[in-house]
Amino acid sequence: MKEGLVSLIVAMLGFVLPSFGLAQEMPQPQVPPAPQAEAVPSVPGIVLEEIEGIYVSVGINADGDQYQQAVTISSNGDSLDVLWVNKGGEVTARGIGFLENDVLAIAFVASKGELGLATYRLDQKEKEKFWSGSWSVFGSNGKRFPEVMSKVAPLTEEDRNDLKELPSKPKTSPPAKAPAKSKVA
Repeated sequence: MKEGLVSLIVAMLGFVLPSFGLAQEMPQPQVPPAPQAEAVPSVPGIVLEEIEGIYVSVGINADGDQYQQAVTISSNGDSLDVLWVNKGGEVTARGIGFLENDVLAIAFVASKGELGLATYRLDQKEKEKFWSGSWSVFGSNGKRFPEVMSKVAPLTEEDRNDLKELPSKPKTSPPAKAPAKSKVA
């Protein structure tokens, strides 16, 4: 049985393993070429530059409470820079995203250092378009939390300049002070 399992693994990997009596050439699997990514994947009728703007996001946090924040999305080549700011003006998360087919996917780092992922789809209610989706972070026990983002203003050149001056990551809580080391005489 062991030799059968090993031969299966060897066949899958395309190696020769003489020590198990399998010294025969294994055929190389035919691997299709990797698909060529589009320069800027998009939703029909949406381009990255149109996603740029200032949004209001409303969602439910991990505590079950509703929150409201400002979200700034700016294009950066084929991707998007995303910044979440709470009502007090503090950066609560910073991320990078892109549009793949009809999904806006954003990986982010939250203010306490948690890594997270948010995904949205473009929805429309009457004439209003908005991004509807969910997010999660490591340590949330596999839970996802709903969020809706509605665009409230376009991104101006002044906004872009302000974004460049912000720190590259959200402020994190200072590390706990390490206990003083005792001197050994």
